Amino acid sequence: MKELFSEESLVSLAKNEIQARIRSGTYPPGFKLSTLDIANSLNISRTPVISAINQLVAEGFLEKTSPRTIVVTQLRLSQIREILQVREMIELYTVDLIIKNLPFRPQIVNELEVLTKKMTTLTHSDYALSNEYETKFHTGFVSLCCNSRIIKQYESNWSVGIVFLLFARSQIPLYRMDESNSQHEKMLQLAKSGNADELRDEIRKHLKIVNDTLDWLLNHDDGNEVFVR
Repeated sequence: MKELFSEESLVSLAKNEIQARIRSGTYPPGFKLSTLDIANSLNISRTPVISAINQLVAEGFLEKTSPRTIVVTQLRLSQIREILQVREMIELYTVDLIIKNLPFRPQIVNELEVLTKKMTTLTHSDYALSNEYETKFHTGFVSLCCNSRIIKQYESNWSVGIVFLLFARSQIPLYRMDESNSQHEKMLQLAKSGNADELRDEIRKHLKIVNDTLDWLLNHDDGNEVFVR
């Protein structure tokens, strides 16, 4: 039963659930959160829910619009560009650390190899599963750097998930991501071979697909359309 869990684990439970609802679109941009509703749905007290919400406000997923009102953060296309820039900086910076630590993390490497195979079976309409696999791959890949602060920053930036919400909300077909999906295996092989320069080039190519899509959206929009973080 949940009441037997520690307070910390209940906060994590509430936080993970709120994030999942944001990413799935259950809580859309500007959605007003109710601590009571969330607590009831999880069968826990409001205290860990409030703590989870405070953490998500600090991380930028939620924002306070008044002392008693918490809503899902709204991001504009120009702000998404900044999030993707942070992602690129982290992924490029961690290359040397990933190569150094990869031989000592065989379980993570095995999980990444399984994910690369799963990605080749995705349909062009399954945004949710594509998001799940892509997020797991890149989070796992960066985790090979074995730096907890960098990993935490990467996860809180949530730059992978925003890409798929961008595609889904703009009704951009996922076949545009086919080339991107095929690059995961190459990134992993380059990391295994210790080729840092080629791995950085492959990461840039991988992110270029996303950046080109964002450029297209910016050119067909006034830059003010709101997306969820």
